[in-house]
Amino acid sequence: MLRPALVFLSVSALLGPAAIASDVLSPSPPVLAHYPLQTDGVDATGNYGPMTLTNTSFQDGGVYCNGIYPGGDPEACVVQTPSIEALDFESFAISAEFKIDEYPTVHPYRPVFMGGPSWRWMGADVYPDSTIGLRYNSASFGVRSDVEVSLDTWHQVIITYDGSVDTGRLYLDEQLVIEETFVIEHGDEREIATHNASSGQAFLGLFRELVIFGATYDPTPTDGTTWGAIKASFR
Repeated sequence: MLRPALVFLSVSALLGPAAIASDVLSPSPPVLAHYPLQTDGVDATGNYGPMTLTNTSFQDGGVYCNGIYPGGDPEACVVQTPSIEALDFESFAISAEFKIDEYPTVHPYRPVFMGGPSWRWMGADVYPDSTIGLRYNSASFGVRSDVEVSLDTWHQVIITYDGSVDTGRLYLDEQLVIEETFVIEHGDEREIATHNASSGQAFLGLFRELVIFGATYDPTPTDGTTWGAIKASFR
């Protein structure tokens, strides 16, 4: 069972730039920001400031969020990026790794992460029956898959959006599980967080390796490359 411990963080040091190897992804999307979230909230690319981390702790190789929504509770968890100004809503991808030790019980779903604190333009959810889903456009629209998230296991989730065909996609552990056609409504908000203001819910579990890419792409390589190799290429 994950045990929360409280840590209030203010991080100012920045690491060196990161890049993706061109022989792994084709075309190689630029990495706008990369937050490993294993010992601090720093952007490893040096492009942006640190994430806001409130009532969190680092454990088991990730940052722990206690599932308390930041709506006035002093113990609420906040895991949120600064505004990623270079994010192009016509073409992007967001990747993260997460681990949970229980399924939602207090609401129909809990977020893994959500783009846009007010507009809630696109994100991933986990449901009480263990399945993962895609939520978009003020979190008013949701699509559930039949693919299950295992407990006490690190999973990798990627959402992508391609404005040339108005299509959003969700991948779990290198497999495409949801494809949905919609025009994204973003309100020019470029933060990514682990809470969803629409549902008043916050992620409960461990979270790490948040990467924001400056273009959409297919994260299921045909050359047999694993996600581990892809991740190593931009570290």
